[in-house]
Amino acid sequence: MKKNLFLLFLIFSFFLTHIFAEEQKVVETSESAVQDTSLISEKKVETEVTPTENITETSENAETDNSKTQTSEKTENSDESKKNKKSTKKDNEETKKTKSSSTISILSAQKTEYSKSEIGSDVIILTGDVKVKIEQGGTGSIIYADKVSYERKRQRLFAEGNVVIERLSGSTVTETLTATSVLFNAETQEGVFSEGRIAQANSDMFKLDTNSKLVVDSDIFGRDDSGVIGFKNGSLTFCDEEDPHWKIDASRIWLLPGNEFAFVNARFFVGSLPTLWLPFFYYPKDEMIFNPVIGTDDRKGYFVQTSTYLVGRKPLDTSSGGEDDYLSFLKPTSLKKQVREGLFLHNLEEDASGVGSNYLKFMADYYTKLGGFLGLDGVFKPKKVFSDITFSTLLGFSNTLYKDLGKYTPYNKENNNQITNDKGYFLGFELPFRFYVNLKTTLSYSPFSLSLSIPIYSDAYFKSDFFTDRSETMDWLGLLTSGLTDEDTTTSSTSGVTSYTWSANASFSPKISFLSPFISTLSISNVKSSIAFSSKNNESLKGADATYSPNRQFFYPSQIVPVGVNLNISGTIFSYPFKKKTEKKETKTEKKESSVSKSALAKISIPEELSEPEENSEETDENSVETIEISEEEKKHNKELENQLVPTVTTNAYKNSSSNSPVSYSLTYSITPTYDSLISYNSNKTTSPEEISFTEENFQSTYYKVSAPTQLSSSLNLFRNILSLKNTLKFSPQMQEHPFISEEYYSTESSRNQIVLNDFAAKSMDLVNTNSLSIKPFSNSQLFGSTTLSWNSTVQIIDTEFLGSVDNPEWEYKKAKWDEDGIKAHNLNLNLAYNGGNSYSQSLSFSSNLPPRLDTYTARYKFSFPFMNFSMETGIAEIDSDTNNDGEIDDEVKIGKYLDTFEFNPLKQSLSLSFFDKKLSLSQSFQYDIEEQHPTSLSFSASIWGLSLSFSMNYTIPYKLDENKGWVAQKEKEFLPNAINFNYNVPSKKFSFWKNRISLTPGLSTSIKLDMVRPTNSYFIFSPSITFNINEFLNISFKSTSRNDVIFRYFQGMFDYGIEVPGEKNVIKDLLYSFDFKNEENRKLSGFKLKSFSIILTHDLHDWDFKSEFSIEPKLITDEIPYRYDFSPYFSISVVWKPMNMFKTQIEDEDGEITLNP
Repeated sequence: MKKNLFLLFLIFSFFLTHIFAEEQKVVETSESAVQDTSLISEKKVETEVTPTENITETSENAETDNSKTQTSEKTENSDESKKNKKSTKKDNEETKKTKSSSTISILSAQKTEYSKSEIGSDVIILTGDVKVKIEQGGTGSIIYADKVSYERKRQRLFAEGNVVIERLSGSTVTETLTATSVLFNAETQEGVFSEGRIAQANSDMFKLDTNSKLVVDSDIFGRDDSGVIGFKNGSLTFCDEEDPHWKIDASRIWLLPGNEFAFVNARFFVGSLPTLWLPFFYYPKDEMIFNPVIGTDDRKGYFVQTSTYLVGRKPLDTSSGGEDDYLSFLKPTSLKKQVREGLFLHNLEEDASGVGSNYLKFMADYYTKLGGFLGLDGVFKPKKVFSDITFSTLLGFSNTLYKDLGKYTPYNKENNNQITNDKGYFLGFELPFRFYVNLKTTLSYSPFSLSLSIPIYSDAYFKSDFFTDRSETMDWLGLLTSGLTDEDTTTSSTSGVTSYTWSANASFSPKISFLSPFISTLSISNVKSSIAFSSKNNESLKGADATYSPNRQFFYPSQIVPVGVNLNISGTIFSYPFKKKTEKKETKTEKKESSVSKSALAKISIPEELSEPEENSEETDENSVETIEISEEEKKHNKELENQLVPTVTTNAYKNSSSNSPVSYSLTYSITPTYDSLISYNSNKTTSPEEISFTEENFQSTYYKVSAPTQLSSSLNLFRNILSLKNTLKFSPQMQEHPFISEEYYSTESSRNQIVLNDFAAKSMDLVNTNSLSIKPFSNSQLFGSTTLSWNSTVQIIDTEFLGSVDNPEWEYKKAKWDEDGIKAHNLNLNLAYNGGNSYSQSLSFSSNLPPRLDTYTARYKFSFPFMNFSMETGIAEIDSDTNNDGEIDDEVKIGKYLDTFEFNPLKQSLSLSFFDKKLSLSQSFQYDIEEQHPTSLSFSASIWGLSLSFSMNYTIPYKLDENKGWVAQKEKEFLPNAINFNYNVPSKKFSFWKNRISLTPGLSTSIKLDMVRPTNSYFIFSPSITFNINEFLNISFKSTSRNDVIFRYFQGMFDYGIEVPGEKNVIKDLLYSFDFKNEENRKLSGFKLKSFSIILTHDLHDWDFKSEFSIEPKLITDEIPYRYDFSPYFSISVVWKPMNMFKTQIEDEDGEITLNP
């Protein structure tokens, strides 16, 4: 306790000097300003002007008497008389010293007077509904008052009588100030306010609810040019009522730049009842250069963490402690500009701009139990070459922490209470410290790019010990409220990193336009190398060290990729038409001919009857400049006239001659060699970090794979793609090998031989030919352009198959044969298509497999209309090509089957309709098994205004109801009605009454499913809801869900099952039984069962929300037999403060267990 009091005293002493210095400055400014008010309007009025009844002007000159009265003037450009020339010079000098110029506009005043102050400066006196606007930079203020006096020389404005000042940011009012009188400096924004009140709608000082305001009342307060506002005998609240529900009264309140605040002798009132007294409170938002954080951790002990930013600045603290973080509202909401004052970085009033993400920081921490920590961490994003550089070098000088009697200690009881200094390991080398090093960067320098990621961990627990729970923002209040005691601490996480990977990826893509088109692409892509590290237990540690040492797990290189590379080479061997190399010349010619076409229009003479009279010719010549500015409508008309009279002559016809050529052909190639390698590490031989070695005896195996797919493609187009032919020849050589296989890891010869056999099987020299022929006879037609006849084939010219053994490897290179193995694909397709636009389209397509593939014939028809879509398809397929080759037809021919070797595919049909802007939708689908001669499925559905109805039939197994066995499945399938579904969801709609003060929002969701196969599985779900709201007073929400699983008994008379399901058969009576609270037996027998019920009540208490929730949901308890239902309700009461939701109190009763603030 003494330690906490001493710490509190030190903190208060440290900041009190700064606070009271600011107060003294504000008070001195206020007192001097009050004295200076006597200098305004000391002399009698020299000139009195009687304006009109209401002057509302913003121009620089308004009428006074028979002349104009000046009502808008700029302070930096004021005109003085020759008699006051000397004072004008002094005024200009003072104006240059101010931060920025201000503009004062008199928006309205009933009377304007001029006078002289004692120092000879002009004074403008405005009376009667005065409205003055002061603009400075991007902000401004509007002052409303009964009387305003403005001294031009010192730019001081004195307002009195119902003073209201609105602070503007753009056009938004961010702050409203009311006072009886105000003395205000237009340039420096200094001022003194008597009996003032400030209301800030959006404050950067607190993280408030969007509907909350910061309100401060005071007898007198002042604001100096640094932005410090000091209040004397002030009151602070977030409640904007005349009599606030709560407030903080203080002798002194300061609102400091950088969103800081403080108060002295503060009393917290709820209503008129004082509940808390604080002698002093100051929450600093300035930052120390090294950002110290002190605290305690149950495992690590007391700690000091420091972070010094050498480059950049600390980012905004966006962390949140959740609902229990009561001090989160004090965190800064935006970054401010900073200036260094000694060891502190002082926040200014202005928001920081241009804050980048680059930083370099030095970290130094100390933990009383764990030890020390040093490190550098940086992130840079240069604009050129390196797009991202992230690096870290962190060193830990720690002790092993052992757990003894529930607490952590650095003393090892098993080793005479000695302290064990932790060590770090890197690839088998021992180091006297733990470490974490990381380098991650991306380099891009055309045509080369490289990405590199190299993290290095000395052990799996370095980050959790030093980095995971680290903070850079000091929570002073949290420290003072919790205290530096071991009883109230946080426990750091001890989870570790399980794996990490070093990786390097590069690519090289040089510009080779000079080799185009013969070599259009030449790139080395995905050049990669990586080492994957995995963790395993350190078997060399014994006793407590095996449980608590950070070296209880170590990293070893599990997989190494020495190198992997992909090469891509592609180009065009031959193409026709030949591309021209005179594009620049053609462009110049095109521009020249375009200008000729325009000048040609000017040379066309206008018929005499269309020309204007000669008397207007001179006027036209005189106003020739004006006549150039013609309207858009005339421009459009002239453009149409130009197109009609003179066609635009360009070189496009010649330039695009290649695309219009009746014949085009291209022969291209691509070669993509790939090399991959892998070394697998044998972890069985490594039991400790010292045993890591990269010798071959520690490897599990080595592996490499080489492939070089080569493709030659040709494409022929005739008459604008009316006929197109494509041919591709792909050669895929590939081989892989394991040069080294560990006999220790693969202990049996069969396991080693299996790897060798897999390598032999992976070797291939395959050659595949793909062909496609497409004919579009109406390609130039917009209506029938998609009509296509196409032929496709895929031929396996060479197929590699391994036939040998380990000792005698042999491969067979099979040549193409006229069978399914040699011909992988062979089909013919016809698509007759019509596209009428505006959703009108039709298509009829046929597809067929050709020999030697099994014959298949498929037909599809699609039809689309603005409100309808229809489709149908079917087909026939060969199932056994070895049967009935003589072509004879069996005598017993069934419907739908004309050959034993063929069977029909199912007939599928679908239809959808939509009307009234898709509010009414209808759909239908049908499927028929032609081969078996029975329908498979049928469905109908309709939906409108939240109501949907569907009916379905399926070819399925019927069930028969047995009195003893229940539903018994039958043997033969039948086409039966399957289900009828009815769903209704009421769209959410609010009904308002009594001038929108009261509202009702009903809701309903219900569904009925009738199971036509097993009717007893039918059910009914009913979920009504209603919300009753009284504006800014009460909100009650009711919701329930009921389910009835025995609706079959209401209509079982429609089915003749010979068995009667017991229970009430009248649905109305059964429903009434469910509400028979006097007769428990009736409620048990009713089929309507309540599944959930909830009522949520929210009472608006202005600044607070009183919320109560009651819900009940039956739960089936299966812990013991017999099973039973538990009806224990859930009930909660909570009070939440609207401005800051983290301030709340909640009492919860769940399953009979009552908890406070769960």
